[in-house]
Amino acid sequence: MRVVLVMGITGAGKSYLIREISGQDAKVGHNLESCTQKIQEVRCQIAGQSVVLLDTPGFDDTNRSDTEVLEGVAEFLEGLYHADFKISGIIYLHNITDVRMRGSSYKNLQMFAKLCGEQSYHNVVMLTGRWGSIDQSLAEERENDLKENFWSKYLKAGCQIDRYRNKDDLIRIFGKIIPQPPVVLAIQREMVTENKSLSETAAGEQVNLHIEEMMKIFQNDLDETTAEYDNQIQQTKNQMDMERLNFQRQLSRLEAERASLMGQRRKYSWMTLSVEDMSISQMDNQGWTMIESTNSSFGRLAQLQYVWCMDVEVVFRGVPPGRYTVQWRVKVTSDTAIVNSEFRAVVLDEGEEAAPENTSDAILFKPQNVQEFTRYTHTEADGIPFRVDFTILELPGELFIVNDFQNVYLQIRNYDW
Repeated sequence: MRVVLVMGITGAGKSYLIREISGQDAKVGHNLESCTQKIQEVRCQIAGQSVVLLDTPGFDDTNRSDTEVLEGVAEFLEGLYHADFKISGIIYLHNITDVRMRGSSYKNLQMFAKLCGEQSYHNVVMLTGRWGSIDQSLAEERENDLKENFWSKYLKAGCQIDRYRNKDDLIRIFGKIIPQPPVVLAIQREMVTENKSLSETAAGEQVNLHIEEMMKIFQNDLDETTAEYDNQIQQTKNQMDMERLNFQRQLSRLEAERASLMGQRRKYSWMTLSVEDMSISQMDNQGWTMIESTNSSFGRLAQLQYVWCMDVEVVFRGVPPGRYTVQWRVKVTSDTAIVNSEFRAVVLDEGEEAAPENTSDAILFKPQNVQEFTRYTHTEADGIPFRVDFTILELPGELFIVNDFQNVYLQIRNYDW
C-alpha cells in the first residue's frame, strides 16, 4: 500500500486533483470556505498499485485556527506511523494563476517544509496546476518566479518541480512518485521517535512564531486605535467646551439685549480689586471702603459699605490653558437687595487690560448660597446698639482657557433700576 500526501493552500485544487486521478468524487471547496476540515482518505489504483491519497487541510482554513489544523494533521500522521504506514510521496500543489505568492501561500509553504523536513524532500513534487487557464508565456514567467524566489532552496535540497494540465500529467507524475522508497516525515520522527510535544516540533514552533507575529500586529493596531480613540475623545471634548463657551457668550449677549430693551439705566463706579493685596481704590466719590479681607475656601472675601451702584473688578494675569472652577465669595453690607447685581467673567485678548463694555464674550456667574445676616453693633460716641444688615454670597462657575497664558477679567456689578 502506497501513501501519497497532497498539500497546498485552500482553493489550490487538491480535492479536484484527487478526484481526477482516482475517479472518485471528493468534496470540493466553494464560496471561499475550506471544505477539507480534516485529512480525507481516498483509496484507488494507480498504475497497478494500491494507493491511499491523503487530502490535507490548508493552513489558511476559514473555520479552524492554524493550531487546530496542525493538531489534526499531526495526530493523523502519528497514527500512520504507529500503523507502520510510511509516506511514499508528497505533492505540494500551487495554482499557477495566482498573480503572486500571497501571505497565506507563503505560510503554507513554510508549514509544508516544517512538517516534512529535508530528509523527505526527494519524495516531494512541487506541482503547479491550471496551466490551461492563462497564457503559456505568463504561466512560464510565474513558474520561473517561483523557482528563483520561493522554491529555490527546496529544489536544491531534492524536491522536484512539475506541471499539471490534465489526467495524463497526473498519471505520469504519480508514476514517478509511487516507486520512491517510503520516508518518515519530520513531525512523525519528532513526536514518536524523539517523544516531543507538538509545541516542541519544528511545525509547532513555526505556528507559535506566526501567532506571536500576529499578536504584535494586533497589539499595535489596538494601541493605534486606542490612541486615535483618546485623541478623538479629547478633540470632541475641546469642541464641546468651545461650543459651551460660545453658548454662554450668546446667552450673555441676549440677556444684555433684554436688559437694554427694558430700559435699564446703568450707574456704577469703577473699583479695582487687586489679586495680590486686595486694595480697593476710591473713584467718583462713592465712598467705597474695604472693611475685611481674608482667604477662605471660597476665595477672597470683601465687605463693602454701599452697593446701590457696585462695581468690583479683578484681573488674573498669565492664566495657562485649561478648565478652571472659580469660587468667589463676597460679603456686602447694605439695605439694598442684590437681585439687580450682575456677576461676569471675560477672557481677555492679548493686550487688553479690561473687558469692553457690553461685551458678548462675558460668562455669567449665578449666585448661590445667598445668606442674609443681621448684626447689632455700637457706635463709638454713645454706645447705642444699631442694626447692620449684610449678605454673603458665593459665585461659582467655570472658565475654559484655550490659548496659552491669557488674562481673565472678573467683574461684580450692581445696577440701579
